[in-house]
Amino acid sequence: MLQNEPPLPKYYRLYQMIHQQIERGELPVNARLPTEEEYCHRYNFSRGTVRKAFDALAQEA
Repeated sequence: MLQNEPPLPKYYRLYQMIHQQIERGELPVNARLPTEEEYCHRYNFSRGTVRKAFDALAQEA
């Protein structure tokens, strides 16, 4: 990443992380994800951030 680039939004980083876990088989396709609350506590993200990441995942399904 270039130094002048702004950091990625939190929701997008979470989206990428979950997407990569699915691709690697760590999270089975069509399996239930941990809840919004679990992601909020695990990564210290707001519920809105987690919901936005979930919405991004749902858009590609």
